[in-house]
Amino acid sequence: MPRTKTNPERSFATSFADEGPRAQAATGLVFLCAGLLYGAQTLAYGAIEAGMLTLTGAGYLILTIAPTIPFLAVIAFVSWQGRTSQKGVGTRALTACYTSAGLVNLVIAIAFGVLAARKGNMTIWLLYPIVICAMQGAVWYAACTIRRKLWLGMVSAGWFAVTVVLTLLVTNVQAYLLVLGLALWGLMAAPGYVLMRRAAKEPLHG
Repeated sequence: MPRTKTNPERSFATSFADEGPRAQAATGLVFLCAGLLYGAQTLAYGAIEAGMLTLTGAGYLILTIAPTIPFLAVIAFVSWQGRTSQKGVGTRALTACYTSAGLVNLVIAIAFGVLAARKGNMTIWLLYPIVICAMQGAVWYAACTIRRKLWLGMVSAGWFAVTVVLTLLVTNVQAYLLVLGLALWGLMAAPGYVLMRRAAKEPLHG
């Protein structure tokens, strides 16, 4: 009967509209902070590699852990804020994509870190961000497919392009770190800000 078909569709549309802005704002905040913090950290490492910045042992330690503390605070805030939301099908799909990417990120970091330490080869560790960039491209492509927004596809293409560039620059650490740092700002922080701005303009229905 028509009503049995229409009601679920309307329910899905209403749920997606209600939760879309909230999910976009939360995701945008995470990407904005991650891009800014880890982009700055990567560029700082690039400056050290180029001899433009000198740090002591304590300075290296601070640089290594400094971005993680505020980023974990952001993650905790977003998780607490969204504990009663994210029930829509589309939102759950995006959340699953981002969560899966985060888990893969962690596992790959451990794998590459252990292998690089055992072999004493820094190049092995430099392959890790390349894999992550490719994964970012896949996640943003999934977001583009679900949200059907062209600009999300452009971000995805950007990450895939960076993956190729980093592969070519893996033996040129200074250039490698420069490109990676700028990519984190341009393809993570900037899209995160856009997501937050777009979410602020979308009305919440309910």
